[in-house]
Amino acid sequence: MFGLFNGVVQPYSMIPVFWRYWIYYVNPSTYWIGGVLAATLDGSPVECEVTETARFDAPGGQTCGEYAGTFASSAGGYLLNPNARADCQYCPYMTGNQYLATLNLNASEKWRGT
Repeated sequence: MFGLFNGVVQPYSMIPVFWRYWIYYVNPSTYWIGGVLAATLDGSPVECEVTETARFDAPGGQTCGEYAGTFASSAGGYLLNPNARADCQYCPYMTGNQYLATLNLNASEKWRGT
């Protein structure tokens, strides 16, 4: 039961509200796993594999960078192939901290309560 509601197995935003506001916070593994992840992913660059990307085609006459470069940089991700004209590949994270945010974790809280 604790493993399912610690916010790491499943993103915090996807935990049902009933469980999110109480068992998430009383679960010791939330703090242990969260601390380990925060300590190891803080500032780490993310390098997506092609299979981990969102893939799409740019409209005719545009490169992936011309079509989606502004979006990618403002959304916090990057394009793996900005000069391509087809099969654009977008990675949603540039750093481990961006991924931590989806888990309701902040690297500055890796040593909670100290």
